[in-house]
Amino acid sequence: MIVVDADTLMLFVHGDEAVRSRLLATPPEEVAIPAVVAFEVFAALRRADASARRRAQLRRLLDGVRTPWLGLAEADVAASLEVELEQAGHALGPLDVMLAATALCYGATLVTPRPAVFAPVPGLETVDWTSDAVVEVGS
Repeated sequence: MIVVDADTLMLFVHGDEAVRSRLLATPPEEVAIPAVVAFEVFAALRRADASARRRAQLRRLLDGVRTPWLGLAEADVAASLEVELEQAGHALGPLDVMLAATALCYGATLVTPRPAVFAPVPGLETVDWTSDAVVEVGS
């Protein structure tokens, strides 16, 4: 299973061929796009006054995959992760902490063009579809 971050989803919406082909080739039941990621991308598209066509394209994709909300299990993992990272001197934004926690709870690989941002997260595997790099980060 994969969890897709907002940067990857924006690349998809803007037509990045590598990201589009890999996402469309992944069975929908193996794709999770958290609701918080959908929020980030819908907001970015509205700020940029993106066409209704792009928003509809995004909606069609989201209708066909899992869009998990941050439940209690994910919230608990996110809280623990945030404290652990803070104590180790690493700061992630709250949305990134929630995203990492969701991927960890699902036992999923996080698809992101920013694997270095998530490097401090123990046990989180990332893949960058813009570079074909698979990195298991944290320990």
